[in-house]
Amino acid sequence: DSRGRSNDDSRDGRRRRSRRGMSPTGPSDRDMQAFRDRYPMDERAFADLTSAPPDVRRRVIGHFKPRREGEADYSALVASFVRSILKARPVPGPRPLVGGSGLRE
Repeated sequence: DSRGRSNDDSRDGRRRRSRRGMSPTGPSDRDMQAFRDRYPMDERAFADLTSAPPDVRRRVIGHFKPRREGEADYSALVASFVRSILKARPVPGPRPLVGGSGLRE
């Protein structure tokens, strides 16, 4: 029974850390469109953003802060920000061997 608990409370009473409208699968279509309305971009930049992994889309929407608001086109800035987040993500898989010794760190 969820009566008496807010929508952000889990069964054990701890608060969930989530943003309104954002699921573990990424921002909603509505959030993506609101971001595009606020920061106009061409089809290619928007396609790059929407095809990025969910964690990258969440980070872009939550952390993109251009120096100036109200510009006519943010395509290059959005595309660059998406690429920088993708590049900074950890690479899945085994860690590389260290110093040729055959030992892992």
